[in-house]
Amino acid sequence: MMSLMLKLLSIILISSIYANATSMQNKLTAFLAKTTHKAKDYKIKKVEILYKKVLPKNKGWNAYFLKIDLTIPSKNKVISIKDIVFSNGELISQDFIDINTNKSIKSSFSFPVNKNLAKN
Repeated sequence: MMSLMLKLLSIILISSIYANATSMQNKLTAFLAKTTHKAKDYKIKKVEILYKKVLPKNKGWNAYFLKIDLTIPSKNKVISIKDIVFSNGELISQDFIDINTNKSIKSSFSFPVNKNLAKN
């Protein structure tokens, strides 16, 4: 009985984590689609969260490492760009500036290097 309860709890936890990640991905995709300059030259095809990093000094905020696929209809081509955005689930920011050092927080991040991300 205890084993069954642990399995059910694990399934619920995994489902919750997946739903939250999917929800954030949907929010980021919708946001970028609305705020990205509307151009005939390209269209956002897909936004994928490659990696999420908690910002320890900014409670509740995360850095999202994104892969954005753009379609360029005139060249019949799809290109991928990578970017980092920050969000607490309600607000989104392209960058933060440290008030003490006057330096970009975004510039202190780099994309993680591992076999899975290197393929993207």
